[in-house]
Amino acid sequence: LEMFEAIGKQIGMFVKRKRKEGDLLYLAQHDILTGLANRTALNDSFTDIVNISRKKNELVAILYLDLDKFKHVNDTFGHSVGDHVLQDTARRLNETLRETDIIARYGGDEFVVILPSIKFISNIIPIARKILLSFTQPFVTESQEFNLSISIGISIHPQDGTEFNVLLEKADQAMYYVKKHGGNNFHFFASTNGN
Repeated sequence: LEMFEAIGKQIGMFVKRKRKEGDLLYLAQHDILTGLANRTALNDSFTDIVNISRKKNELVAILYLDLDKFKHVNDTFGHSVGDHVLQDTARRLNETLRETDIIARYGGDEFVVILPSIKFISNIIPIARKILLSFTQPFVTESQEFNLSISIGISIHPQDGTEFNVLLEKADQAMYYVKKHGGNNFHFFASTNGN
């Protein structure tokens, strides 16, 4: 009996340690507030997706998303309402995008989406429009209801670059172009200011 008890304790400790390792791995790759992938997971995913896309001769799109006027919500209603908006944003993106798409919270109210398996650049347009449409519904919290839109900048692998950081920067520039022109829209880097 003592031997079985000792074996049981060891198995219990092993299971507990494995569960903790799994929890730590999850925390290392996910944003705690939204449950979305974080920057680390995003980088890792990009490399894998590009390798697969090259073999299939497909494009990969990087979408850089930023909520319009989110700072006003945080400043006016407080951070708990802001957190609710970020969680609802994550939910809307998860419901709108394909299972194969990678969605990450990049920081603050910025999100990045990797779209794999793109045959033609024109295939990205309906996806971007679908994201914009998902933000036409108001955000509802316990005490507030308000509308927020989103700005989307898009870069394409390999035409806009092959390195993730370069593509991210170009998508960010395209997103700021949208912001500068009123927000609530999408724009490709290649058509931004003649680039």
